[in-house]
Amino acid sequence: DHIAPHTHQISKTTASMAAPSKTTVAYCTDVEGNLHYFDEWLKYVSHLIVKEGEGVNARLKFVSDHAKFVYGGDICDKGDGNITMVRMLTAFKQQYPDRVIIILGNRDINKMRMTSEFEPNLVKNRLETTPGPYWVKPAQRVSPKM
Repeated sequence: DHIAPHTHQISKTTASMAAPSKTTVAYCTDVEGNLHYFDEWLKYVSHLIVKEGEGVNARLKFVSDHAKFVYGGDICDKGDGNITMVRMLTAFKQQYPDRVIIILGNRDINKMRMTSEFEPNLVKNRLETTPGPYWVKPAQRVSPKM
């Protein structure tokens, strides 16, 4: 007698709870600035994400309210769309901060390093202090500091 009313109460509570929404994750990686490749990938996820505009004015937009996007790294490097890809993904992340995740890859991190490694004083110091390749005799070495 005591179990039946309790079970009934649980089933009423369970039945009145809203069903959790399903989230679909779109994942892309290693585009490396190749806009044609990225545009082809977008065709497969057009029910989740679409691109509006072209070139540096291109923007991504979610079509589904239950979609998330994860970019797995290597946004730019080899393709002719490096700047477009960086701008497009950055704007997408800013517009949907909780739904867009960008993971930095080795190529992305290497590009970030350049801003400090090519600082003029550091470059000058390296040129003046780097002895050159050990397999070339010192008298035969060619150096930019000459």
